[in-house]
Amino acid sequence: MTLKGTIGNPLGDDLKTVQIPELYVETSVVNGVFSRDKRIATVSLIFFEKIQTKQIKGHISSYVLAEIYETTSIDKRNKLLSLASLFVNDAPSGPNIEETGKEYVTRGMIPAKYILDAHHIASASHGKFEALVT
Repeated sequence: MTLKGTIGNPLGDDLKTVQIPELYVETSVVNGVFSRDKRIATVSLIFFEKIQTKQIKGHISSYVLAEIYETTSIDKRNKLLSLASLFVNDAPSGPNIEETGKEYVTRGMIPAKYILDAHHIASASHGKFEALVT
């Protein structure tokens, strides 16, 4: 079978118009590379490959770094910090974010024991990222 005519690029002639997804990345994603579950480790490695090749732009907040600094193994902490350095540390944090996180807990959206997760969600929301990756 022969196709006649041309089929245009559905993205248009100028591929520079393709937007790179800007995502908020929370701490479990950074830890995913070290998962004992091979599926999680594999998906995590693929995600980091997309970050390194600039197919995705990842953003973190100081909450991610705070959680990493709680890692007791110095070797693992250094590896996590190395991975975290691939992301832009510009997601909002501070009193306004923490107040929003507390509001999520008050309204029953997030259990109180997961307050730091509420802070991640608030940071991603206030930062207006396309998605939160967890």
